[in-house]
Amino acid sequence: MERFTPLERRELETILHNTAPRGTYPSSPDWDCSWREALCRVQNLSDVDDYLNTLTYDRGRAQMDALPYDSFAKVHDARSGCCWEYAVASAALASQLGYRPLVLILGLTLNGKEESHAEFVYPRHGRWGTKGRYSAPPVMESLDVTARMLARLIGQQAMKEAHAFGYAVIDLQKEFGDRWLDSGEDLHRDLAVRCEVRRSMSIVRRFGRTLGLTAERRIELSDIVEEDARVSTRFERGYSMVPSMHPSGGLFATEGYRVSDRHLVTFSTGTVSITVDDPKYFTELSNGEKVRVAYRTRTEVVEDYLDDFREKAEVARRAAGHEIVSVERTAS
Repeated sequence: MERFTPLERRELETILHNTAPRGTYPSSPDWDCSWREALCRVQNLSDVDDYLNTLTYDRGRAQMDALPYDSFAKVHDARSGCCWEYAVASAALASQLGYRPLVLILGLTLNGKEESHAEFVYPRHGRWGTKGRYSAPPVMESLDVTARMLARLIGQQAMKEAHAFGYAVIDLQKEFGDRWLDSGEDLHRDLAVRCEVRRSMSIVRRFGRTLGLTAERRIELSDIVEEDARVSTRFERGYSMVPSMHPSGGLFATEGYRVSDRHLVTFSTGTVSITVDDPKYFTELSNGEKVRVAYRTRTEVVEDYLDDFREKAEVARRAAGHEIVSVERTAS
């Protein structure tokens, strides 16, 4: 995927810091009407943003395992939904301005867990913009950059590490005919689209696994083990560079150095040696002192897709150190 240009970086920072939020407009249409009348009342892309402000985001619906795909008519009646409904509403209104009803289905990971997101995308003057839950002006030079931008916005809102590992673009008119506008049924039941989405997600999952973006990791702790141990202490003083950043986002110069002290305490038993950086233990315990230490063994478990790319399963299990529970002095 392409690197962000300086212009894109400035535009994205504007979006990320909400300095240009979506709002209502003085001449905005009255949306208290039928869905067909709503389509006739849209005059520009700002009206699309104004309409989206009348919708309520349904977090409960967004967490459903089998998420239904509603038509614009159902969205207009309910005036609520999640990312798919916001994308469909945007596509419906923007289609009246001559834009193709394109919906980008994004595959991303949030702290290693796979998620998906839908957003209406549109080209303008050779650039791409989005409308939906994360409306952004047409500044992205490609759909690849658009996918990365969306993942970044979603990650910031969720306060999680986010990575886009693939996407698929659906033309609603080609896939559903007029049913995406007026159907009262769940559009997800359309066999052709289900197969296409499944095929696309298999591709992006394969790509994501190759990049190591779909793996989920968790730590398992053993039962508490108690053993006698001997203490050894070591103090280390180091210095780390504090860089300053160029306004464009690149490394510019060295601002100075920061002192980083480490108070290392090692507990050596007959079976394990556990080292912690803890000023409290360093101060209270003496070098060579005998203690009774209680600890747990940490094991990292990794789950990822198998070769069929349908569900995740355990693929690795590795030692991840030890965790001190308590330390008590014993008689010498």
